[in-house]
Amino acid sequence: MQLFYCPDIERGVRYLNPDESRHCIKVLRKKTGEIIHITDGQGNFFESQLTETSQSKCSVKVLTKSSVRRPDYSVHIAIAPTKSLDRVEWFIEKAVEIGVQKITFIRSRYSEREEIKTDRIRKKAIGAMKQSVRAFLPEIHEMIKLDAFIQSTREKQRFVAHMDEQSASHLKDLAEPSDDLLILIGPEGGFAAEEIELLKNNNFKLVKLGDHRLRTETAGIVACTILANLKY
Repeated sequence: MQLFYCPDIERGVRYLNPDESRHCIKVLRKKTGEIIHITDGQGNFFESQLTETSQSKCSVKVLTKSSVRRPDYSVHIAIAPTKSLDRVEWFIEKAVEIGVQKITFIRSRYSEREEIKTDRIRKKAIGAMKQSVRAFLPEIHEMIKLDAFIQSTREKQRFVAHMDEQSASHLKDLAEPSDDLLILIGPEGGFAAEEIELLKNNNFKLVKLGDHRLRTETAGIVACTILANLKY
């Protein structure tokens, strides 16, 4: 199913934005009267009919609406973005496909990036949502310093991937699908010792994701996969 994105369709917006319209007409060559499927990224699908078509604005008539039940718990991943933007975007696409609900970029002592353009990241997330026919678009938050992030987070189950902690349990053995979950993934250089202490003092549990060291974006995908597929 080819999916289009219209975040305000539930509030009465009955047209696609220029990017979506251009893709609909120029790439897919849809015509007036044809049926298309739209999501608002908030759990709803809308079967719609094209009533007017142009590359700048396609108007639609909603025929039916269906809704997807929200997961019983949410997965929030906070990650230090890599220097390579391609690797960041790859991670975003896969995290959305897996079904993560929140993504936050963090800045710590050994971070490789001081800033990131979330507008571009959101476009990648929207594309991944449509491609994987997901009903929910994750919340994507601006980059924030680690200490400020720690103070702002509200999840009850908090984890930080830390390979150097020999006594750490595996994430799959500690996470439970009963409360909202947060996993923190550090930069390629890891977290500084004082950052680890700060995290431990704020109820973050140190966990491992396997027996080998993983690159940042790989660790993020492994963590997301584990948390999104917990069983009761």
